[in-house]
Amino acid sequence: MIGSPGLSETDPMVAFVVPLLDNPIVVVDVGCRWGFADAWLGLGDRGSIIGFDPDVEECRRLEERYADRAGVHVIPQGLGSRPGPATLHITKDPAGSSLYRPHPDTYGLHPDLDGAQPERTIAVELVTLDAWWAVNGPASADVIKLDTQGSELDILRGASDVLESVRAVEVEVEFNPLYEEQPLFGDVDAFLRRHGFMLWKLRNLVHYSQWGVAERAPRLGQNWFDSRPAPFDECGGQLYWCDAFFVAQDLARPSDSRSWQELLRDAVIAHALQFDDLATRLVLQARANAPTDACGALDAALVWLRDQTAGLAEHAAAPGAPSAPPTVTLDLRDPIVGQGWDPPAAEPAAAGRAARPGAAAWVDFPVRVPAGTAVTIHLTAPMALARWGDVSVEVNGLPVTLEPSADDPGDRARGRVPSFYASVATFTRVMVRSPISAPDGEPAPEFRIAAIDLAAPGN
Repeated sequence: MIGSPGLSETDPMVAFVVPLLDNPIVVVDVGCRWGFADAWLGLGDRGSIIGFDPDVEECRRLEERYADRAGVHVIPQGLGSRPGPATLHITKDPAGSSLYRPHPDTYGLHPDLDGAQPERTIAVELVTLDAWWAVNGPASADVIKLDTQGSELDILRGASDVLESVRAVEVEVEFNPLYEEQPLFGDVDAFLRRHGFMLWKLRNLVHYSQWGVAERAPRLGQNWFDSRPAPFDECGGQLYWCDAFFVAQDLARPSDSRSWQELLRDAVIAHALQFDDLATRLVLQARANAPTDACGALDAALVWLRDQTAGLAEHAAAPGAPSAPPTVTLDLRDPIVGQGWDPPAAEPAAAGRAARPGAAAWVDFPVRVPAGTAVTIHLTAPMALARWGDVSVEVNGLPVTLEPSADDPGDRARGRVPSFYASVATFTRVMVRSPISAPDGEPAPEFRIAAIDLAAPGN
């Protein structure tokens, strides 16, 4: 696996948020050959790393390397789905050694997999992670990383108890077998979903070409992030493996029932895994219930996180971005830059664009706005006061609390961008979200928005 970039003392999440954690974040690294990711080492005394590897010599080397780090522990132990003796297949390249025998198609068909040729076997004794943890482990684990050349699912099957507290799993998965009878991505995905996790990201997708097949020139490929393409050079070869990142369902979809401390722990984990959009949402939710003496640190981290995620693709930050006039209005009966809306209604009485049940509809203003900006939503028809609570608005990803207008409570609602907001983006994206159903279980009513205003602070 390729390690995450390091976190340092100059990283605002480390400087401001990590000191607020009540207990260290515990990372379990199974298959820790080559050492530990800087992302976790950067947590300092607020991080604890427990590494496992059956290679005794490698573990001795790692113990010497990290001898000055009190929070790092290296365990020379193989893990599996059940305790007992097993056979470790040592390959030409020791990094490819596995409890599964290398598949002949790997080193037989692909020149880059020549190092997977089996050379010898050794006997090893396995334990389950649950059994080891019950005797030696701390109270709980927060993150599990697995890179064990095909036996990752076996180790997870022997870790059901430990998984109950885990918030994220980083696991090497294969889409085609490198080893005989090994589980593949679909098996790992199904297991983790049954245990309350969901897939968040696939990284480092690795392809192998076959012997005797000429490498063709790369062609342009594309990944998509929302509606934005991210081009890359696509070459030949068959997809074999990648690093898959799974997160707990209530980390990906945080609920208000979680304490601010729990949300902060999740935010630090998300940030260490380079999921800063998710980290931002978690810090925002934590701040809503955090004590006053913690809010300054959280606000500082939010400003920094916002700047990391504000340049949404083609709207890259640039000097001299236009600032908003005292009031700028987008009429949603006109052409707009946005997605998720129905076209404007043909009937004058219902003019505007519909935000349908479950919608996440957005529109971009070609200006930059400051903290304190007022956001006003104008409807085409009155809405009951109770229904305004079903509608939420975000400005460049930051939630804005709406209050019905005192003058026209059914037609207008207004909120202000929080005081800690800061952005270097050259635009302002207003996102309107509406529910799938009403509180009584009936389908949520469609409503149409005629216009959205952004007004400078004080207006």
